Amino acid sequence: DNRVAAAKKTAAELKKKITKASKGRFLHIGEPWSAEQRKNFVRGTTFYRGEAREVYCAAAGFTKEFIESGSLRELLHACANLSIDTAPTTPPHNASHAAAEKARAEQKKTVRRMLWLFWCWNSRAGAKA
Repeated sequence: DNRVAAAKKTAAELKKKITKASKGRFLHIGEPWSAEQRKNFVRGTTFYRGEAREVYCAAAGFTKEFIESGSLRELLHACANLSIDTAPTTPPHNASHAAAEKARAEQKKTVRRMLWLFWCWNSRAGAKA
């Protein structure tokens, strides 16, 4: 199918552009970004679709693997970079260690779900190939 071939070509060209432009170092989704960097990245996710979008996101480390294995801190940075609002679920100051750990685990689970929704939406939606 011509669309599949065009999508693969777009993804390959994008990969070359990213490698050349970043000289091996691109923004990482798990690190804090400036407002301008956030805006540019999100704009890029709306420009590409399919395999090209996955290449674009992967260049910033925004992959399925990152969502599954990133630390809570990295996942929260990713949400901030993508303008995903995460209501903090900080346990009470006098909470036990077990309660605090449980609250962090729940927060991580919730944040992962939000990132999955963004990632899945961006894998299917889009403007131009």
